[in-house]
Amino acid sequence: MNWEKAFAARVGVTVHRPWGGNFLWGYSDVRQYLAGREVTVEPASIEGLMNFSRVGRPLRALARAYVRWLPKSLLGTGFNPWVAALIKKAY
Repeated sequence: MNWEKAFAARVGVTVHRPWGGNFLWGYSDVRQYLAGREVTVEPASIEGLMNFSRVGRPLRALARAYVRWLPKSLLGTGFNPWVAALIKKAY
């Protein structure tokens, strides 16, 4: 069993590697993918979009509170581990 599965089994949450073929995108990846296009990228909150079922029950309320109270200015930073964005075509 690899360390990720062992860790997930022990603590009851999953772990995602930020590298390799199945990495999770960050805002810099979104901006890089859209480079040269006439668009704006506005980081968005995921509040109300997830139920945090992979998070242990005692920590779900904490995860929801973190999402709810994360300042808008931090949405496009490493303080927000989820990527949701409003992408608008510039006119």
